[in-house]
Amino acid sequence: MNKKIIIFLAVLILIIIVITFVGFFTGKKQKKEIKEIGSVEVKEKREPLPIPIVEEKETAKEGGKTTSTKEEKETTEKPSKLLFNQALYNISIDYPLIYVYDPDKEVIKYLDLENEAFREIIKVSGFKNAWLSDDKTKIIIETEAGLSLVDLKTDELFALPPFTKGFFFTPQPWLFISNDKDIFYLAEFKDGKTNRIRYLGILNPEFAPLKDEVLIYEKNSPLFSLELKSPNSLKIFLNDHNYYDVLVSKDKSLIYLVYQSEGKWQSKIIDLNKKTRYLFSWGVNKEKCSFNELLVCALPLNPEPESWAELGPSFDVKIVIFNPKNNSIKEVKIEDRLDLIKPTLTPLGIIAWDRLSQKFYLLKAD
Repeated sequence: MNKKIIIFLAVLILIIIVITFVGFFTGKKQKKEIKEIGSVEVKEKREPLPIPIVEEKETAKEGGKTTSTKEEKETTEKPSKLLFNQALYNISIDYPLIYVYDPDKEVIKYLDLENEAFREIIKVSGFKNAWLSDDKTKIIIETEAGLSLVDLKTDELFALPPFTKGFFFTPQPWLFISNDKDIFYLAEFKDGKTNRIRYLGILNPEFAPLKDEVLIYEKNSPLFSLELKSPNSLKIFLNDHNYYDVLVSKDKSLIYLVYQSEGKWQSKIIDLNKKTRYLFSWGVNKEKCSFNELLVCALPLNPEPESWAELGPSFDVKIVIFNPKNNSIKEVKIEDRLDLIKPTLTPLGIIAWDRLSQKFYLLKAD
């Protein structure tokens, strides 16, 4: 009897040990699976590049230094490649991200070129245009219903005043409000509220923010400046020409200016002391340039900024890359019939949006 009891107890203990053993490893496996799933960043549907990006190597030519008036350059010729099959509207190129409007899904999203993924930001109907702040925290969107501000930090959406005719980021948005009759003033827009700053006696102002001030001008007018901290008086910044377009470098240290001289379009780069750093024998709209560390501009055969702004027909023949550190210029010829917007130099090459096809292209710059 004692023997049977001992055998029964031994079997029972063995069963308990087996159940405990199996339960332990089953639980451990479940914890491992949960940990792996939780640690993976879930990405949305990928949009692959239609053409593989193949590195092309060429022997680089040595470019010499230039004076402020002489253009010494090297020229290469590279085929352009379609970056995405789909037509998209360009908002901002900030490699590896490209902010776009997708007309098929009616959403603003950004495309991540490194991970070949995208993330939707906001759904927009009746889209016309959009502008992203330098710090990438705000977007002003123009639709058929008017202008709105999206705060990407708080996920809030604000309708801007109906008479808003212009704006710039400081990074807080400043608005130019005008009814074209008796209202012309600047206002700061914060937390959905408008704080009037000062009267501005300019009918159709354009804005180019610097670090502590903003440049203000109308098309073909002198440049004025306004201090942001104490905007009491509007001062003349530069009046040697009537300037058509102004583009400030990303670090706010250099200014690209477009103007006419003796009936010919020209451009130049100046520093904050108003000293001319370089003169170009051409001038193209600021929309056809980007100015990060380098100035990159797409040039038609005969640049006509006023005609181009009125949607005049134009095909670019080359992209000019200017390095302000050593005054060197490189040119990349364009084979296709493209009208490029904001060509931007990235590790992949030059990425630009074509105004004609509404698609993004990649051009090798090496």
